[in-house]
Amino acid sequence: MRGILEVMRSLGMLPPMRQQGRAVPEPLFASKTHWSRAPMSGLWQARRRLGEVVEQNSLLGVITDPIGDTTSELRATHAGLLIGCAELPVVNQGDALFHLPLAPRTEEWSAEPLFDEDEIV
Repeated sequence: MRGILEVMRSLGMLPPMRQQGRAVPEPLFASKTHWSRAPMSGLWQARRRLGEVVEQNSLLGVITDPIGDTTSELRATHAGLLIGCAELPVVNQGDALFHLPLAPRTEEWSAEPLFDEDEIV
């Protein structure tokens, strides 16, 4: 649908869209990263989303066994911006679940997500 509207705008059939005056954020660089891994096998329920800034020891997600008797919380080992996350609900012990950069200055990261689903092309 978006493509059709853009073609119609380029042909002059629709007025051009107003550009949002949105500032482009400066890139952040990290020399090292860390994957938080599953401490046990089970059903994964993420509590954070890709692009969120997390504080040290904040809850990233919960793993429960299929019966629900045993629960294990996965917490952030350090503050950072979530740059990768597992989407599958079933995990095995040792699976990579969240990817965090190891950067010295977390105050540069904003509290709003890096992107949202509407910006992904």
